[in-house]
Parts: sequence; structure tokens; C-alpha cells
Amino acid sequence: MKTFEEFNTRFQNISPFGFYACIDNEGNWFDSAYSFTTAVHWCCCYFGKFSLSTEEELIWMDGMGKENGLAIVHSSVLEKMYYAGLVK
Repeated sequence: MKTFEEFNTRFQNISPFGFYACIDNEGNWFDSAYSFTTAVHWCCCYFGKFSLSTEEELIWMDGMGKENGLAIVHSSVLEKMYYAGLVK
């Protein structure tokens, strides 16, 4: 198994506050953002929801996003999930 640093080619944690990772229902890490609301936006885009307001995106994520198995996790948790075999 690769180390998390080797695995993490998608988003480099250059912020002291970390980042948010978008995970699909298969455990695939498909996008990231420094802010939670931007991560929600990328989850919406992943499902073709491109023209929602921020409020509509949050509502979509709370309903359809959850139903479709999407998750947003902070980078501090992402590494633990990777070593537990929960993230690809």
C-alpha cells in the first residue's frame, strides 16, 4: 500500500486548515476544495447540477447527495479513511 502522501496526488494540503474531499458511494475521491461550500458545489457538478445557487446546492447535498452516497470529509479524516481502506 502506498503512503498517504504518495496516494494524495489529487490535492496538496498547502493550507494549515486542510481541505475537504468529495467521496462517491464507491469510496472514490473525485474532487477537493478548501471550503466546505465549494466541495458541495463539486459534488453537485459530479451529478450534473451546474446551475444551482449555493443554498440550493446545500439542500441538494443534504437530500440527493446523501441518497446517492456522496460524502464530504475533512483532510484530517481522509488520511485515516485511506489507511482503513475506505478511500480509493
